[in-house]
Amino acid sequence: VLVRHGDAHKKIWVNEYGWNTRDEQAKAEKLRAVLTELARPRWHMVFQANYLCLTDLPESDDATGHDFGLCSRDRQALKIAPRPSYEAFRARPKAWVSRAGQAGRGAGLGQGARAPGPADKPRRGTVPEGFMLSFVAPGVDPGEPGDDQGPPRAVRRRYIRMTGCNTGGFTIRWADTEPTDPGDGPSQYDFSLVRPDREELTQKYVICYLDFFGNPWAEKFRFTDIPRYNRLLERWAEAACRFARKRFGVSLFETGGNERDLVAPGTYRPHFPDWHFYYVDPIKAVHAGMKRAHPDNKLIIGNLCYSDRNHVGALYVAGAKGNFEILAIHAYGPRGAHVDMEQVVEAHVEMVFRGDPDIPIILTEGWSAFPLPESIDRDPAWRRGPRPYKPQEIEHYRQAVLDGWRNLTTPRPGMYDPKWVCGARFFVLNDHWGGRGWADRAMPQYDERGNLRGFLLDGYFIGTSDPDYIKPFLRPWGLIDIDGQPKGDIIYAFPPY
Repeated sequence: VLVRHGDAHKKIWVNEYGWNTRDEQAKAEKLRAVLTELARPRWHMVFQANYLCLTDLPESDDATGHDFGLCSRDRQALKIAPRPSYEAFRARPKAWVSRAGQAGRGAGLGQGARAPGPADKPRRGTVPEGFMLSFVAPGVDPGEPGDDQGPPRAVRRRYIRMTGCNTGGFTIRWADTEPTDPGDGPSQYDFSLVRPDREELTQKYVICYLDFFGNPWAEKFRFTDIPRYNRLLERWAEAACRFARKRFGVSLFETGGNERDLVAPGTYRPHFPDWHFYYVDPIKAVHAGMKRAHPDNKLIIGNLCYSDRNHVGALYVAGAKGNFEILAIHAYGPRGAHVDMEQVVEAHVEMVFRGDPDIPIILTEGWSAFPLPESIDRDPAWRRGPRPYKPQEIEHYRQAVLDGWRNLTTPRPGMYDPKWVCGARFFVLNDHWGGRGWADRAMPQYDERGNLRGFLLDGYFIGTSDPDYIKPFLRPWGLIDIDGQPKGDIIYAFPPY
């Protein structure tokens, strides 16, 4: 009934249940059966169940007893005596345990234990046709160099394989495929190093990321000879897209970097007046080359940290119209624990205003379980490493997954249509160590009084007065932990029913 009336998210409190029977053994058996059943994921909507009652009801006769009570009682002697049903109730674990069935840290899927059987799995939702669903799964393998380090790739892949995710991807880098300046001659490309993970290519949708940042020879004249830079970039984009389409059948491309609206002004001034011109200028070249490779190719741009009308409109002011087919946004909510639908709506409204009502949105971030609840948000333990997760933390992650998916897939007549969104990446799959190389690269920035106001890191300005911010710390935002253990049963029901 709740589902039929649009209240599927509401919980059920069974605030009375029990058996009025003289057969105390039968009462105990029924109680065991019910408590076992209520622990199954299919009854996740039951958040509390209160047995009626500890002792028989007041009107029952002490002599005969056998009312609802788990215990009999003697009102004269003020004593109670446990019955078999009480022992059955007491024997049930009271602490939260994973419905996935793992025995605890070190015994889960990451260490090779079997996945839960069909009877144990919570119910997974259906991914709408045309919806690109994936995870951000950060981290190099333990021991490899890199800022982020997570569980082994094989473990991450195994979990993703269990979910409803249907989108893979790979990267083609300008610096790798055109390592030398062609000068005035023809460009020479080497795409032999482009070797996507086979598993990524088996997904229903595959996105090729065109990475043009950090090409050493091109960076030398990126701002001093912008026309030449864009001309060579366009030529490379055409060749890269031809290769990706012919070799791997790819028609979806993404470019432009991550949250370039947060890049420090010192990176692009005085060459460009503001971030949106700096961002869109090379995208025009990439889009032109991609379309010349094949007119049916589509380009994803954006990855905006803020997705209000002003930011989306800024892209149009800089000339984005006609140079992209999908807009990527990061619609983080006020607490980061759900999808901020207001940003999705504002982005769509601005595109309608700009004459692009049919351009869809993809959430490359913003559907997330970050940050953790307020009580543990600033827990210093995360600087030192992982610690056990509490039941309320596990519930926080579960609700974040459930809320975001419900928000994205629920029509709101006159306000929101799920057809506006063509995909989402959940942020993130796994806990990971972050910032392992930040301390070596970050440049502190001070105000006129000498107070720390932040760090300049890889072109991004990080505003903070905390000198420890750039030190390595565990990002506990995943649905599996740093050891590859699932947090509850959430990962087995992604997306949730």
